Amino acid sequence: MGVDKIECTCAVCGAKFKKWPSILKDGRGKYCSKDCYYKSLMTPAEDRFWQNVDKKGEDECWNWTGCFCTGNYGTLSVNKRQTRAHRYAWELHNGSIPEGLIVLHSCDNPACCNPNHLSVGTPKDNTQDMLCKNRRHDNKGTKNANAKLTENSVQAIRGLYKYSPRFTQAKLGELFGVALSVVNRVINYKIWKHVP
Repeated sequence: MGVDKIECTCAVCGAKFKKWPSILKDGRGKYCSKDCYYKSLMTPAEDRFWQNVDKKGEDECWNWTGCFCTGNYGTLSVNKRQTRAHRYAWELHNGSIPEGLIVLHSCDNPACCNPNHLSVGTPKDNTQDMLCKNRRHDNKGTKNANAKLTENSVQAIRGLYKYSPRFTQAKLGELFGVALSVVNRVINYKIWKHVP
């Protein structure tokens, strides 16, 4: 059964159009045409930034809806340089980030750009906050927002590979929608170690 296209609204002209979910997932495909995409590049960085933030109440998370990089952090181009969305949000409201400091989230939501949820601190402050909030092991298995597998699919991969020679690692990768390297790491208990 195939995946249906999703109806979208162009971020520049407001026209309705349809895109595949995989294209929308990482923030691509917000434009109905190349013309609208190029017009968006002419928009000042601050305006482009706020077009990609889902503003809500003052105390709620304002999630980034544009492109994402590693760790579910929003990313955008400012002056031909990639920057993380939450850092840009902090700079818009507070000025430059002092040297040696990083921008921290009080809400523990990497996609959040609400300036009320952001502060600066050292990497050590960030680590201490992580330990105090017991977030250190929160990214195991399906608790990891990027996880494509579940505990059941990990057990299935290991079982099929061990007991059925027709299931090669490449075949299992295709079957479960993950890269060959992921299958190899699952089989060799380099990842998903907590699953028997």
